[in-house]
Formats: sequence, structure tokens, C-alpha cells
Amino acid sequence: MGHVYKNILVGTFLAFLFFTSCENKEENSAKKSIQKEEEPHNIEVVSTAFQYDSIAPPEGFEVQEIVLEDTSSCTSYSYQLLVSKDSMEAKAKNFQLALKEAIHAQINYDLSYVDPCPQPYPKVQYEGVIGLNKISFNKHIISVEYIVDTYAHGGNHHNYAYWSFNYDFETGKAIEFEDFLVLKNKSDTLDFIMLLDQNQNNMNCRDIQTFSDKWDFCIKEKGIQFNSYSPWSCSLNYCFLTWEQMLEAKVLNAEFRRKKLSN
Repeated sequence: MGHVYKNILVGTFLAFLFFTSCENKEENSAKKSIQKEEEPHNIEVVSTAFQYDSIAPPEGFEVQEIVLEDTSSCTSYSYQLLVSKDSMEAKAKNFQLALKEAIHAQINYDLSYVDPCPQPYPKVQYEGVIGLNKISFNKHIISVEYIVDTYAHGGNHHNYAYWSFNYDFETGKAIEFEDFLVLKNKSDTLDFIMLLDQNQNNMNCRDIQTFSDKWDFCIKEKGIQFNSYSPWSCSLNYCFLTWEQMLEAKVLNAEFRRKKLSN
């Protein structure tokens, strides 16, 4: 099974790195989308089973909880958004909007795996919570790590997965894989995938023996955490590489580390 799992990991991540750049970035109109957004709520989320810690926001921000519902799939989501206290601070506001758009895209990705429910809207059948887990930031970048808790009513357990958003205040854009990875060809990519395979962390929370084709990453003090996301399944696993490991393997843009991680 180990060799099979390794081959699946290699194949899915190789496909992800080389074909995501070819995807149509426009939203697929055939996919489900959020039908309604409620006002911010300062309430406890009653559906979550994951024990979230209280996370202190960066200076100049506050945490706001937003509740969403999709009537077509009888799904309810809540998420924690970092909101700028200064409405005139352009960089902070741009980050806030980018984060919100990324969260909505993540929710819509989950909804694409949910079947329509009977109408009119009878009751919530699926629930999701996107709660803050860790925040790393300096004057250049901010990396926000969430844990997504999803639950299908009638299921045996809740499902947990990491999901992260990384943002560059200087460029005003989300940070992508190609901003810090140096992979010149397929051979480099294969070597990098094998490095990931040697540094897996299994949290004993995986329903399936495969890695998803949806990956993200979280920039941390000592390196980068690579997350594999599988919707509506318990996939709380990741691969972590230190800066030194990535530099030694010659897959890290050294300028990115120097410039973006300086205080």
C-alpha cells in the first residue's frame, strides 16, 4: 500500500503543479454558488466538533464571523474573516477582500460536491465551519491557516482539513506556488514531490488513501506546510518542509525567503 500511496501522491501533485496554470480561472457557472449571505454574527457556532483556540488577530484587524447559507443544497457555513479596523487603509482592505473572495471560492468548491436538496428549503443538511487556527505575518506578507470542519447530517463524524491563504502586501496579490518554488522541469518537480513524500505528517484523520488534486500551503516561521484538501472527508494531514530543506534541494526562491520573511 505504501508504494501505491506514494505513486498516487506523485501523480496528483505532479498533475496539480503542471495543469493548474492551464485551468480556466473564471468561475464555472455550472457549479453551485452561495445563494445568501447573512450579516456578521457574534455568536458561538453550534455545529462544530473541532475545539478551536482563540486566535489573536494582527494589529489593526479584528475577527468577524460571517454566516452563509446555500438554499439549493441546504448547506450552512460560517467563517472567521479578518476585518481591517481602519476603513481608509487600502492595503489592509485589499487583503480583507482577497481573503473573503478566497473563502467564498473554497466554500463553492465544497458545494460542488453536494447534491441539490428538496425544495422549498426544508432544513440544513450540511454544515461547515472555517475557523482560524494560526496567523503568521510581518510587514511583507500574511499567512492565515484555517481548519475546515464539515458535517453531513446523519454521518458518523465531523470532517477536518487544513486550508490556508497567503497574501503579499507589496504586490497586493495572493501568493502562489510559483512565487516561491523553483521547478524548472518535470524532473525537478518529481524530486520535490519525493521530498514531500519523505516529510508527511499523518494526523490519523484520513478516510481515503489518496491525496486530493487540491493543494494549498501555509508559510510559517521555520518553513512551509503543504496541505492536501479533500472535501467532506477527514483529511487533516500535511507535508512540512523547512527552509533549509528547500534550499538544499534547490527548489526555493531564496530571494522570496530573504525579502518576504524579513521583519
